[in-house]
Amino acid sequence: MPSTLLKFVGLGSIAAAGGGITLGAMKFSGTEKPTPKSVEAPSESEEVVPPIPTEPTCVIYEAKEPVKKDGVDEFTELLKKFENKEEFFKELQVRRSTNESGLKAELDDACKNLNNKRSVNGNIYLWYGRSGSQETWIYATRMHDKNVDWVNKEGIIKSFETRNTQDR
Repeated sequence: MPSTLLKFVGLGSIAAAGGGITLGAMKFSGTEKPTPKSVEAPSESEEVVPPIPTEPTCVIYEAKEPVKKDGVDEFTELLKKFENKEEFFKELQVRRSTNESGLKAELDDACKNLNNKRSVNGNIYLWYGRSGSQETWIYATRMHDKNVDWVNKEGIIKSFETRNTQDR
């Protein structure tokens, strides 16, 4: 009987030790940090499409008042560049227009090429000059009708480029 008892105690000890090892292994494996999932980069065949802006973006240029050359009005110099309408509207607070709401509507229409107002390749050209007895901003459709993109026309002085360089 003692040998049977010893066998029984021995087997019980082995089983207890095995269970302890198993429980210990399960406990320690649970503390491991999960490996992060890999994020797939778009393949070369997949085209990454930037979001489409809800409204067209227009660049607005302040030009020097146009001069007549061979009976046609032309700009000779671009003074300032405004990256968008909002940037120009800040300038409108400094140098007022005699009809701000009308000018804003003209620029909105020109950006969208609506109501006989237009931009040329997303560019709008206007100047600050005299209308009647007051200084005001002037948008003239005739300066956009011939589809001349003044910023890209040869011979146009681009003062805004040298000003930006000097400001840095």
